[in-house]
Amino acid sequence: MSFLKKARKERKKRINAIHEDLNTVVMDLYAIVRADDEVTKQNIMARALLSMRDAKRGMVDLGLEYQG
Repeated sequence: MSFLKKARKERKKRINAIHEDLNTVVMDLYAIVRADDEVTKQNIMARALLSMRDAKRGMVDLGLEYQG
């Protein structure tokens, strides 16, 4: 496999990881709305913030701009 194919494959993997992190954030926000107790809301919020941080970090690594 050539260097360019490997680089494209690696970039695609990283972009998919960013999408996964953002999907986790969205699902966590839905869960926060439906959560009953405050402890559960705080735990879900912490997980959403970590996923958002990971998504931002991945975007910076790829040279993409976060606009949110």
